[in-house]
Parts: sequence; structure tokens; C-alpha cells
Amino acid sequence: MKIYITTCDKRLSYAKQIKEMLRNCPHEYFFVYGKGNTQKLEPYVEFDFQEAYENLAEKTFCLVEHFLKHFNDEKLLKMNDDTFLDLEKLKCWENVSEDYVGYFNSTGHDEIGTYFHWYKMENPEYKVLKRNVVLNFAEGSMYILSRKACEKILTDGRSAFTNTPSTYLGEDFRVGISLEHPSITKKCIKEPIDLPYEITEDFMSIHPVCSVMFNKLKEAKTNEEKKQVLIKYNFLNENLHRLEYLKKIQPVMKLN
Repeated sequence: MKIYITTCDKRLSYAKQIKEMLRNCPHEYFFVYGKGNTQKLEPYVEFDFQEAYENLAEKTFCLVEHFLKHFNDEKLLKMNDDTFLDLEKLKCWENVSEDYVGYFNSTGHDEIGTYFHWYKMENPEYKVLKRNVVLNFAEGSMYILSRKACEKILTDGRSAFTNTPSTYLGEDFRVGISLEHPSITKKCIKEPIDLPYEITEDFMSIHPVCSVMFNKLKEAKTNEEKKQVLIKYNFLNENLHRLEYLKKIQPVMKLN
């Protein structure tokens, strides 16, 4: 299995903590960049599109293409740079037969979640909120793809993962649409993102985490200890930030 971590210059501190987390990982990994980054962390791959939040879907297609072109492994793990990955739990899932292992959702983003994603965009032409986006999506923070799933994405083509202001969909939606096919089997694992933070035996990742939480989670040995870290360090902080984003962005957003 190969691991690809999507990151950029602005997220250097996050990339460094991922590198430390993977220090004893048996799998080869790569940080994934677009053009324009000046502080790339080794080992990395760089692709021929401009680094921007709007281009995360294209970045995902490119890393899948890179995996298929350069390696013969049967599994690819894609993760964000603010995701805590439990390497011990990963051992339980790296050889399963399903083509997709991770969280797979069919309800779409809520309004706050949608605002939050649009807020991150740099190109003002993309800042058009699309209400009631209800599509299957693959939780982009972490998932494992079989070679078969990767080949399905490759068959759909880069254009299916290239956004324009009028056709924008997030990376998780693009992957979800591609993999919503009867030939692609799925094993869904829900991350502990909501109170009471039930950390089940089959979890393997937590997202999003700040640096303090990241270090504390590394020290935690049991599921209960991990749960207490989430409670103590206010895992809801990310959602509180989303509410603040919502307040700031509502007056300037264009709606359709």
C-alpha cells in the first residue's frame, strides 16, 4: 500500500506532524503538491496544476494516476494533512477485499459545511454557494482505495475531476460520484466526529485535529483515552470556527 497526503505551503506545520506520525510506518508515503509551493516536504510528488483549494479534486485524480503509473501495489491510502491516522488500527484494514474503505455519505453537506468549504476558495469566481447539494461523497479526510477503484477514477478521466466556477464540486463529491458504481464495493467506517465521540473498534482515523490534539492522540493508548483527548481539547472547535466563517461570509457570498 502507498500513502498520499494532500497538503500545501500554508499547511507546512500540519505536514510536519504527519511526517512525524508516519516515521515508523511500514508503507511508502508521499506529500502531494500542485505548482506554486516553495516549502515542499520530502518525500513528495508535484503535479502540473496551480495549488488552490478549488483544485483538490484534480489533485486527487493526479495522485491516483501517479499511483497506477508507478506502482503495482493493490491499495492506495489518501489522507488530508490534518487527519490523525491510527497505524495499529490501519493494520486491520489494509488488506480487506472492499474497493473503498472509509466514510461514504449520501446526504450531502449541510449549509454550514457548504459555506465552510466555499470560504476556503481563493478565486472569487468560485464563491457561489450551491444550496441543497445532495450527492454521494467520500469523506476526503482519509480513505483506502483498491487498484480497481483507482482504475475506475482513471477511466472517468481528468476532466471529470477538473473544476470551473460553474461546475465546482469538492474532491469528496467527485470521488463519490466516480465510485457510486455497482462494481465498486465499500466498507464504511464512520469517524468519531460527533458527541459523545464514540470511538469504535473499527475506527482508524480522526479528523480534523489541531497540533495539540495530534500529539495527545499519539500518546493515548486506548479508545477511551483517545475519546477523553477529544473531549478535553474541544473537538467541537472546528465546528465553532465554521460558525464564525458563516457569520463573516454570509454578507459577501453570492447565492444561486
